[in-house]
Amino acid sequence: MKAELEKIIQADETASRLVEAARLEALRIRDGGAKKSSELLLRKRREVETAVLAEAERIMTEARAKACSIREDTDRYLERLRIRKNEHYEEHIKDLLKKVTEF
Repeated sequence: MKAELEKIIQADETASRLVEAARLEALRIRDGGAKKSSELLLRKRREVETAVLAEAERIMTEARAKACSIREDTDRYLERLRIRKNEHYEEHIKDLLKKVTEF
């Protein structure tokens, strides 16, 4: 009977050691998974940041090009207005003087 009890106790101790080893292995696996998950999340965040910055740069470049084009169009328009004003300035002054002197 004593031998049987010792076998039971030894089996219980072995089972306890195996359970503890399994618990430690599960913790190690969980911690490794958490670390890999954090690393993956950080890497994906960096990828998103890079993509967002690239898209923002593309949009800004396009906006600068459109602004430059608008500025050039505006400059040409203003120049045409100056030319038209200068072409007709003398004529308008004469007409205005004529109207003023008629009264």
